[in-house]
Amino acid sequence: TLVEYLLPYVKVGGAVLLYKGGNYLEDLTEAKIAIEKLGGVVDEVYSFKLPNNMGDRAIIKLKKIKHTPTQFPRLGNLPKLKPIS
Repeated sequence: TLVEYLLPYVKVGGAVLLYKGGNYLEDLTEAKIAIEKLGGVVDEVYSFKLPNNMGDRAIIKLKKIKHTPTQFPRLGNLPKLKPIS
């Protein structure tokens, strides 16, 4: 959902940074198809631990390598209700 809300607005050659919680690997797996359909690739993943055992986090850098198809982003709440698959 987050990828569809952001990546269509980035120009080719640009990037998006996503701040994700401890389940970022699962999120990346689920978003793989959407990232590709929207013209992006995972460029880098910066993972780190928060102090005082507050959990893991990651910053994921998506790079835009090609234009997003014109039907994206979909309007309203559709990206959340029916994620790209």
